[in-house]
Amino acid sequence: MKAINKNKPLPNRDYLIERFYFNESSGSLFWKLRELDSFKSPRDGKAWNSRYAGIEAGYVNKFGSKKYLVIGLDGSQFLAHRLIFKILHDEEPENIDHLDGNGLNNTPVNLRGTNCAGNHLNVMMSNRNTSGVVGVSLHKKSNLWRARINIGRINRALGYFADFDSAVMARKKAEIELGFLKNHGAKNYHG
Repeated sequence: MKAINKNKPLPNRDYLIERFYFNESSGSLFWKLRELDSFKSPRDGKAWNSRYAGIEAGYVNKFGSKKYLVIGLDGSQFLAHRLIFKILHDEEPENIDHLDGNGLNNTPVNLRGTNCAGNHLNVMMSNRNTSGVVGVSLHKKSNLWRARINIGRINRALGYFADFDSAVMARKKAEIELGFLKNHGAKNYHG
């Protein structure tokens, strides 16, 4: 199988619907029974159908610290949430955000099409964070709390504060102004 290329165009929606059944409550794709004439030989088709038809498609793969479901289709690898979004909306957005931060939760209510900047509005807290709040850190030279915010290429300094709570308030205010989602910076990452 080839490496995953997020920018590779997805198969068309009708083709995906021919190949998969989507269970909306579980967010899972299942292989459908395929016509024998879609294989090189009837024997290949019978073998494939007996092994895969009705089985959940894909395998879990880790990308950095996050886990996603990957599906091999026609010699290419695709992220399952991208296939699901195409089945549901017949669209291929730049990014698909998992609203709860769990890259394995592919239920329709958890998937949001967005661009790169919009995807940054719902980032989970890094395990390297030491303050407990995204965008707030202790500036060691000045011994002041620094607040900042990043969206894509925008990196905005919000100021230095004598106390932690003031830095947190500045950060939260900026998050609201910029439309960050409620799960942004959550500690309980599910991936």
